[in-house]
Amino acid sequence: MKMGKLFSSIATATMVLTTLAPAAVANAATGHATNVAGSGVAQEVSDGDLPMATSSTPNDSSGSATAQSDANVKVIDGFLVLNNVPDLGFGVAIAGNTVKLHDGNSMRDDDGNAQGILEVVDSRKTDSANGFTVTANLGEFADSKNEAYKPGTDAPNFVLTLNRFGVQQKEFGGETTLHAALTAGDSTAQSVVQAGKNSRGTHTFEYKNATDRATLSVPAAAKADEYSAAITWTLTPTPA
Repeated sequence: MKMGKLFSSIATATMVLTTLAPAAVANAATGHATNVAGSGVAQEVSDGDLPMATSSTPNDSSGSATAQSDANVKVIDGFLVLNNVPDLGFGVAIAGNTVKLHDGNSMRDDDGNAQGILEVVDSRKTDSANGFTVTANLGEFADSKNEAYKPGTDAPNFVLTLNRFGVQQKEFGGETTLHAALTAGDSTAQSVVQAGKNSRGTHTFEYKNATDRATLSVPAAAKADEYSAAITWTLTPTPA
């Protein structure tokens, strides 16, 4: 757990895509191993692990070393998918103040990414891609002892404000996020994105650090500690 990481997120979606087993790929680095006592390198090997040297002779300008990584993609057809949801971190704050995004690393084991990306992929056929809605609601903030913050009667709570900005990547449509003020502990979901017809394509929205795309209002009564809460993001298709 790192200081100042105030946010994490969990995601729910109405569509589930079956996981496909990846194709088997050989993993065999070649060159000269660097783990032999004394010389630092060894004879040429045909199946090994990195690091690999290009030669077993110091200061040699001949030879080569190879290694394999992979490029991968999952192709879908006909599905509406919640592909990414963001962790939203607000760094260090003073009670009674509103702060901008600072660091997205999560304090929880969840579905969020540290890049602040909210992404929906709509691979439904054009005549079936009637649009979709993404909603969000904010759970209670808990401190480092996992005790929920209780604002008391008529006292303010934590409020996460998601502001309006445009889509970063799209094939069709020009959706924007919607303004939403999420109060901690309020189970009412608010719309964050509403896409209309011809929503087929990839829709990527980025909550960037040090911007006002998202802000957090910290109650004045909050004591010094680390706090985190879960955001539930829900994707639903627009009925035909």
